[in-house]
Amino acid sequence: CSSDLMQSNMAHIEVLLKRTEESVLSKGIDLFENSLQRVDDSSLPHHFLDIKICLTLPQDLVKVMTLCPVEHLRKKSLKILQLYIDKYEAGGKYKLLRCLLKTSNHAGVEGYIIQNIKNQIAASLKTESDIKWFSGSHLVPLLHMVLSLPEGVETDLLAYSDRIMASLNFLRYLIIRDGEQDNQTEIWTELGKIDPDRKS
Repeated sequence: CSSDLMQSNMAHIEVLLKRTEESVLSKGIDLFENSLQRVDDSSLPHHFLDIKICLTLPQDLVKVMTLCPVEHLRKKSLKILQLYIDKYEAGGKYKLLRCLLKTSNHAGVEGYIIQNIKNQIAASLKTESDIKWFSGSHLVPLLHMVLSLPEGVETDLLAYSDRIMASLNFLRYLIIRDGEQDNQTEIWTELGKIDPDRKS
């Protein structure tokens, strides 16, 4: 099974991604890519992420994306991260994106993750499949994470501009796409809590 093969390679990939030598990092990224290419999109179940390494490995990839001095490895790491996200079914994407938003500690990566969340909501609303993961009680915690300032009122708006712009675009998309009468994502319910006097 291709997912079993990927899982068996993960320990090797993790060791390689923690190294700093360009040639070793490159081998780790290539091995990760080759393992993922054997797995069908939207095929990995969300409980796959209960295995610790399945959550720590993408976090290692984020470190390469943000800290590696070699540009082509940073760009390839971003490509592999998206490939990894795409392999999960909706529940897995939800769990993975939520984890990455919590742990990345980089405004650019956070902006990228928020864009991914928006894309997942768009896909769910369009097909009306797996909508439960990106609406209602599941979406509300994500909304709070996406729309809160990382350091509250002390947040440096310039330093976090990538994240803030992505969050505002995310909110704008939800308000336009999910009308108040439909309210599939329950965004209007949450807005009502912010402004209880808003007329419905």
